[in-house]
Amino acid sequence: MTAHTTDKSMTKNMTSKQKGSTPPPRAPASPPLGGLRLTADFLSPIVVGIFLGFWLDRWSGATPLFLLLLFFLGVLAGFWNLYRMAQKIDEHNRAIETDANHPDSGNPDSGSPSG
Repeated sequence: MTAHTTDKSMTKNMTSKQKGSTPPPRAPASPPLGGLRLTADFLSPIVVGIFLGFWLDRWSGATPLFLLLLFFLGVLAGFWNLYRMAQKIDEHNRAIETDANHPDSGNPDSGSPSG
């Protein structure tokens, strides 16, 4: 019976915390893993475009048409992925900056001057 009561109170506390504040956006990845993720996000649409273009060219008989078209489309998608990741990193850094400069954050350099 206490386990049921404890579960209810934990659920109630969790929902009140979720309603009250939103956590800052999650960091994309640590630096070594972030570089690997950026590389994969850039190269994967290019590789998919090459293979799909090669397959479509063999199927249709239009030798370099689909390969070139999907290769350049993959490059555009890769750069778009890098742009989106840069936006997430920037958003995360701004959220951290905002939290660090908030008067209630415990940062002695922020907030109202003492005196």
